Amino acid sequence: MHPCSDTTRAGAWLKAAQILRKQKTHAYNLIVEVEQPALATPQSRAIESRVDAFLRAYDCQPIHTVAETIFPSAEYVSGGLPKVLQYPNTVFPEIKSVSANSRGTYALRLTQRAVYELDLGLEPLELKFYDPEIDHANPRGGQCLSHVSLKLGPDRELYLTALYRYQYFLQKALGNLKG
Repeated sequence: MHPCSDTTRAGAWLKAAQILRKQKTHAYNLIVEVEQPALATPQSRAIESRVDAFLRAYDCQPIHTVAETIFPSAEYVSGGLPKVLQYPNTVFPEIKSVSANSRGTYALRLTQRAVYELDLGLEPLELKFYDPEIDHANPRGGQCLSHVSLKLGPDRELYLTALYRYQYFLQKALGNLKG
């Protein structure tokens, strides 16, 4: 097991990347904790900027694009929850031709399933993303986010645990943490 923790998502990502660098191969059970996911410091912004520049230089999706596949924050900012729930009819048809989106995005699965599967009266709230009917034949591609667990803390703070069955860490992890 490889646990690491930091205050910001970029700091936690950097610590996890350092663990992976020492492994020189795959790492199993890498646990990354972000204490304040919305916090952006000058140092964390600098890390995200450098990672973004690297990703763009190698023709990979930038952090924001990866984050939007998990949660469509642009839709939320411009129209709140009603616009997020329209994602399957508005945004996804525009991006589904991209090969990486051929089996859908996390945001698509979230908006298609969450309304029906999340029971706000239960604790903790659980939502599966891995769909064996769609994802079984694709062990190293497609949906790598398997499960999300949401819990409310004693002061109504939200705790989120995401389980990835695997992940292309350098290309996706920082965007996934932002999403």
